[in-house]
Amino acid sequence: VSDIKNNTLLNDVKIAFIADDIKNLSEFGVFHNATFSLMLAAQELNTKVLLAESNNLKIVKNKIVAKFDEVILKREVGNHLKIKSTNEYFLDSLNIIFARKDPPVDANFIAYIQMLSLVPHDKSETFIVNNPEGILRANEKLYIFNIPDFIPWTLVTSKKEELFAFLHEHREAVIKPLFNKGGEGVFYLNVDSINVSSIIEESLAVNRTVVIQ
Repeated sequence: VSDIKNNTLLNDVKIAFIADDIKNLSEFGVFHNATFSLMLAAQELNTKVLLAESNNLKIVKNKIVAKFDEVILKREVGNHLKIKSTNEYFLDSLNIIFARKDPPVDANFIAYIQMLSLVPHDKSETFIVNNPEGILRANEKLYIFNIPDFIPWTLVTSKKEELFAFLHEHREAVIKPLFNKGGEGVFYLNVDSINVSSIIEESLAVNRTVVIQ
């Protein structure tokens, strides 16, 4: 950002955001969505702010291309985004790309990350935040095992009997899916609750492998 501020040709700087549902933000989102706040900050630098949804990415002539809207933003409910123009850009022609697609980490998410990883961002003028390979490697539910001294007792498994054994040992726990977001699929468990078995079985049926802490 400091390099951008020092650039006297800020109008020529293109900051692109790949994010879903920004056009349909709720009142809460207009004031609390992190991606929208980043977009507003980019606009304040007097740069060109571009927005594309993740399913707009495609490969044309061995290059990653997407249709982007150049947008004007306001922190104003019902009037938070206006489209100034729409054009296709090769991603390696952009200065900064914020990769902001939310989980779940499903086939669509992996395809999007793999396409982003084909942009030659290491040796070009294009800077991708965050590095697409890093997004896959640093899954927040599994990356925590790199700092085992700072996490609660944690088990990752797809076996119902192992989940029950963990819960009986610790009496209380939280169960969550590996690849969701925003609290989706997170449940509090108490060994004495009558619905413990059904919650565990449903979590495994939906997610296959889960985290219990």
